[in-house]
Amino acid sequence: MGSGKIPVKKVNVHVWNIIEDSYQISLQNIRHHSQHIHLGIEILFVIRGEVEVMVNQDSWHLAENDLLLINANDVHSVKGHEDNVVLLLQISLNSIEQLYQDIHVCYFDCHSSKEDNGLYLLFDQIGQLLAEILIAHYQEQDGSVLEINSLIYKLVTLFIRNFKTTHLGHNRFIELKDDRIRDILTFIEKNYRKQMSLEEIAKRQYLSLYYLSRYFKQAVGVSFSQYVKQTRLKSAVHELLYTDHNIMKVSLNNGFPNVKAFNKAFKEMYNQTPAEYRGLHKKEPFQEEII
Repeated sequence: MGSGKIPVKKVNVHVWNIIEDSYQISLQNIRHHSQHIHLGIEILFVIRGEVEVMVNQDSWHLAENDLLLINANDVHSVKGHEDNVVLLLQISLNSIEQLYQDIHVCYFDCHSSKEDNGLYLLFDQIGQLLAEILIAHYQEQDGSVLEINSLIYKLVTLFIRNFKTTHLGHNRFIELKDDRIRDILTFIEKNYRKQMSLEEIAKRQYLSLYYLSRYFKQAVGVSFSQYVKQTRLKSAVHELLYTDHNIMKVSLNNGFPNVKAFNKAFKEMYNQTPAEYRGLHKKEPFQEEII
């Protein structure tokens, strides 16, 4: 799959090295990614070790060289065994929609460890494309953005032509055509750094507070307040690991009213204070060879 030294950061939540409009990519040593969803598709490729992935009600065990595509709006969590390295690529559907309008109603069935699937050549091709995207992302050469987007379009085209299915399955939490949930999640992603409330969103959606509370939890799998807290903590972890901002600044930058509230929420999820987490994980990245 090509070669090159790529830094891997040990983390417990999604941490992206550089946020792009069309994609997010990183290598991670995964301990635990709590239940969450994405508006785009996410590809997990195991470079080393093993992880357990829960998608809606389905459980997947991924070992070395296994690959799994998680569809937009699928509720999922990831738990890793010791000493794993996983490549994660998240692709925005909005960036694809400009060239393929039906992308929001596509559902992909792409999992490399299915027995006797006869698609090993396709999965080899996917692995090669993922490696090329990752290397281009880290090299940051002149024209890298063009190169990366070209590779992503090629990857998505491969998914559309070989893994698209009309079967959504009985465990789908959110119908892909549910524009209301998509709008709410987009609003949260854009405004989680500010103070927000379910009442505010209920007014925006012309819904009763009681109905929206039940509707959101049924669709997403967690309550509104839990989802907002998870979104804020995901961003706060990135800031803890990749900046020197003090704890107060990190808490205020990510929508927490004060350090006390930030410390409490962080410790509930990670069993450590933000300062302890930073001290343990903000180290020089180790090197991992992609083979």
